Amino acid sequence: MNTISNPKDSIYYGVMHLKGAFDDAKMLGINDLLAIVQTYNFGRNYVHWLATNSKTHSLQTADYYSLTVVAPAGGNRNGTTIGYSQPVAIAYNGGYRYINGGNFYYAEMVKQYLSFNNGTAPVNGSETFKKIMEEALKYNGNPYVWGGKTPAQGFDCSGLTSWAFRAAGVNLNGSASEQYYATVEVDPKDAQPGDLVFFKGTYGGPDHVSHVGIYVDANTMYDSESSGIGYHQFTSPGWQKYYAGIRRVVPK
Repeated sequence: MNTISNPKDSIYYGVMHLKGAFDDAKMLGINDLLAIVQTYNFGRNYVHWLATNSKTHSLQTADYYSLTVVAPAGGNRNGTTIGYSQPVAIAYNGGYRYINGGNFYYAEMVKQYLSFNNGTAPVNGSETFKKIMEEALKYNGNPYVWGGKTPAQGFDCSGLTSWAFRAAGVNLNGSASEQYYATVEVDPKDAQPGDLVFFKGTYGGPDHVSHVGIYVDANTMYDSESSGIGYHQFTSPGWQKYYAGIRRVVPK
């Protein structure tokens, strides 16, 4: 629990704590900014643990560390969970974290507010992503409708992305293939919530860009597919054989 009541002192010690995490990471040869951000939440032992165990930071790694290191240190040795309604958590595991386990989603949540890209200015900052998802989630659980582009018609994959982005003030029109060629490629390690995940060959030939979803995190997209509209794991074997990359809408 934070026992610093003076706001100025809280900021000062918070900055010093973050600086310590940067210094430790530099000493250990860790350059991953998300690992450092997660260290701010877990404590400075996290980067040392990553280095000692030859691990790289990911949401799954942070989950494991929370379960096996942080929670037991706080007395939770049985992996007892508590509900957690953050969208990132709901997409990842249905919405929970470990009691006394810190917040293993911390870096993913901060990532929504910061840019870790290599100079490609996105239009999908945190507020825009929130607006996109606020609209898209209105149709969660609805069936897939081929050619659907409006709430009255229902939605297919590109109809949903186009409608949700338009609600956030972003122009994204056309089929999945047209959206693919209207966006720019992003390295998966630089992907941000609100980017787009594309797939080829689900129909129309192996090179045909045939499906698109909204990137949520490193495992999850929100899309309209045959099982309906909702969160789906694009890293599943069924999707990976059609995977065509992550792309981004950029200002024109």
